[in-house]
Amino acid sequence: MDASNARSFNLRHYYSVISFGFIVVIAIALGVISHHFAVAELLSLSEQKNVAMATTFRNSLWPDVAEMVRRSHSMPAGDLKTAIDIPLLRQRAVSLMNGTNVAKIKIYNLDGLTIFSTKDEQIGEMRRNNPGFATAAAGRVISELTHRDSVDAFEGVIENRDLASSYLPVLDDRQRIVAVFELSSDVTPFVLQMQKALVMVVASVVGLLALLYAALHFVVARAHRIIQTQRSKLEKSNEQLDARVRDRTAALLEANRVLSEKIIERRRAEEETKRLLIEKDAILNTISEGVAFLKQGTVLTCNRRMEELFGFAPGEFLGKRSDRLYTDRNAYRALARDAYAALRKGLSFHRETQLVRKDGSIFWGALTGHALTSERFKGGSVWVFADISERKKAEERMRLATKVFENTQEGVIITNCDTQVLAVNKAFTEVTGYLEEEVLGKTPRILHSGRQDKAFYDEMWSALDQSGQWKGEIWNRRKSGEIYPEWLSISTVRNDRGDVSHYVGVFSDITEIKRSQDKVSFLAYHDPLTQLPNRLLFNDRLAQNIQRATREKTIFAVYFIDLDNFKNVNDSLGHHVGDRLLREVAQQLQSQLRKADTIGRLGGDEFIVLVNELDGPRGAALVAEKLAAVFQQPFSLEGHELYVTASIGICLYPTDGGDTNTLIRNADAAMYRAKGYGKNQFHFYEQEMTAYALERLELESALRKAIINDEFLLCYQAQIDLQTHQVVGAEALVRWNHPQLGVLEPGKFIPLAEDSGLITHLGEWVLRAACRQMRDWRSAGFDLPKIAVNLSVRQLERKGFARLVASILHEHELPASALELEITESVLMQTEEAFEVIEELDKLGIQLSVDDFGTGYSSLSYLKRLPVRKLKIDRSFITDVTEDGNNEAIVRAMIAMAKTLGLNAVAEGVETKAQVDFLRNAGCDHAQGYLFGRPVTSDAFASVWGETTV
Repeated sequence: MDASNARSFNLRHYYSVISFGFIVVIAIALGVISHHFAVAELLSLSEQKNVAMATTFRNSLWPDVAEMVRRSHSMPAGDLKTAIDIPLLRQRAVSLMNGTNVAKIKIYNLDGLTIFSTKDEQIGEMRRNNPGFATAAAGRVISELTHRDSVDAFEGVIENRDLASSYLPVLDDRQRIVAVFELSSDVTPFVLQMQKALVMVVASVVGLLALLYAALHFVVARAHRIIQTQRSKLEKSNEQLDARVRDRTAALLEANRVLSEKIIERRRAEEETKRLLIEKDAILNTISEGVAFLKQGTVLTCNRRMEELFGFAPGEFLGKRSDRLYTDRNAYRALARDAYAALRKGLSFHRETQLVRKDGSIFWGALTGHALTSERFKGGSVWVFADISERKKAEERMRLATKVFENTQEGVIITNCDTQVLAVNKAFTEVTGYLEEEVLGKTPRILHSGRQDKAFYDEMWSALDQSGQWKGEIWNRRKSGEIYPEWLSISTVRNDRGDVSHYVGVFSDITEIKRSQDKVSFLAYHDPLTQLPNRLLFNDRLAQNIQRATREKTIFAVYFIDLDNFKNVNDSLGHHVGDRLLREVAQQLQSQLRKADTIGRLGGDEFIVLVNELDGPRGAALVAEKLAAVFQQPFSLEGHELYVTASIGICLYPTDGGDTNTLIRNADAAMYRAKGYGKNQFHFYEQEMTAYALERLELESALRKAIINDEFLLCYQAQIDLQTHQVVGAEALVRWNHPQLGVLEPGKFIPLAEDSGLITHLGEWVLRAACRQMRDWRSAGFDLPKIAVNLSVRQLERKGFARLVASILHEHELPASALELEITESVLMQTEEAFEVIEELDKLGIQLSVDDFGTGYSSLSYLKRLPVRKLKIDRSFITDVTEDGNNEAIVRAMIAMAKTLGLNAVAEGVETKAQVDFLRNAGCDHAQGYLFGRPVTSDAFASVWGETTV
């Protein structure tokens, strides 16, 4: 019991001490708080008063201070004290301070330099680091309350004072801060009053708390007695409660442990979420696709790429409706219907469609959407937008390239830089017979035919290395082993570094073209009936033989053979028997000759033979006897035995002629001499050329004068489009208005002009006259598409001919397209200089055509090489094209060959409607001839064709 009382006593004692201490602390705290608020209130009131006073001082002193502020920036600090303005300014300031509680005034410029003070010693001081100055210089008013043991006021030193100092920015007329004004006012009386009030407040609080303490002490004593009474009861309950508390404490500790773990885990999750959000923002703003979060079709947030993709400024797209991104409402509704159907199921939605930027431009985009959560579909969705315009263009180009690659008629093969095959197209398989899987990974060597040697391939690779391209004709081998010709074009493909990455070969099987060429060549140079060389080929071989015989100084003979009375066979037994007879005669004559000799058929029943290396007339006579012996035996044809004789004329080189025409003409003359002497014999040519030679010399002299005297004129013959029946051009044909012989055709003087070299002057005159007439026609309103002029090989061999043509066109103000130049087949076999001139003319844009095609011995490879645009089929093939099956076949082959080479076909010498119908059906493009009109003068041509359709 005593121990309990002792504990009770101590409790009351401790309570008393603690309560008293608490009362003292509260009183002190209340005093401090009251003092703080009182000081703050005092400082606020002082600041307001100081601001008002400072405004008064500024208005009164600023006119003088402004000039000092301006000068202070360039004046040394030491000179400020001696400035003549200081005494007057101080006098005015002091007069204003009288009767106020203002203790001192200072003015600083913005550098922190004291430019004025009511105390001289303070002028020139630097206060840049003073916090009050720095705050006012920044544009804010600041005040502070300080206690000073002594203060240097303008009236003298005053002791033990409290000062309220305010720093104010000084503004000029344009509201710019130009200085700082410091005003200190004496607030000592106010502080003393505040301290007295504070003491009274603290005393009152202490008294009230003491009364409260007494009342509380009484209550505590009463409560203590009640507690003692209840303690015994509580001790019993406490034992029970302690047990329950221990149990609950253990449960709470376990719950606290679990809760702590969850809190730690949640904090980790929050930190991870923050990190992921930071990474999400970084990722969203660095990816190349636009990302937007939508809710009910409205943009909640998006990355910067999304705004750039659609042309929006940063933040401009937020809150906008997403339907503005689509081309029209219907497209948006359809896409939204499909998209939200997928998103409701928790699926992703992807589509490629056309989208619209802010400026209205349309582009192809790919969009992918997904709901934020499948359970909360209405909570929003995330969408990714990508600009796939370039990919779409690339896909379209790839689709077209693939289509072309697979469907082009030319074979295509693609290899890597090591020539290993990477891809081939369908045409490759059709041409070579190899399937794609059979050639992949292999090299094109599997196609080698062996016809080209190593030098050929070295030249090919050299061209590829130098120019990156090679084109040419090559022979390859099919899978079946068949060797075939192809036209191959190889191109080099380089990567971004300029290194070779691939080779692309494009080729076409030209087997049929070759066959067509061979057929046309054979038909052009052989007689279809007897398969013997025709006049063209015979003339060529004769010309070659002349060159060889001249070089080797040998003799050869030309035999002109004509069957006697052959017409009777055709008339009595029919042309089919006559044709068989001609074939039999050809075979028998050929059997009597050596392989080095040549026999040809000129037409009808005329044969011509060339026999090399004879020892003179005697040897020629022996050959003639062998040829005549062929006709001594009858020919058995269709049950008939036919006896046929022949008349043979013989001409020897070099005694009877030095060129092909002379030799053939003289052999022909000798043949007619044999016929005149009774037929069935041979006869040698006798030289009777004096009159002919004299006539030739006179004509050459007159030709030279004709060029000087301008005796030539041009006639024009229309060229007609067989499909449209329109005039597409005219050919200029030269005529010689001879003073004695009248108007001469070109055949009378052009060969002579060629031989004498006058053709270059005559050709230039024709070219100028034709261009001049073309200009005059166009000026008169007759817009003829083009005019054709014939060229001689000598003109093409003339240096600067292309420049001459260009200057003539420029002189007459004509475009190059208005002029067409015609060259003969013989030009195709001329020098490289002629080829160069032809290429220069083509670069000028002048169209070139091959005239009299089929009458020369041209190379089709040269024809393919030349930049010609037209083939003019000679009139000799057109004359009986509707009657002679051989000519019909030749003409069709020529037209087909022209089409294959991409050339226009023009038929010359068209004289009947039947010929026109045949040519049109055969695919011929243009025609000219007497059916449409003879060559006429310029005036007559314009009057007829000015506005005429055939």
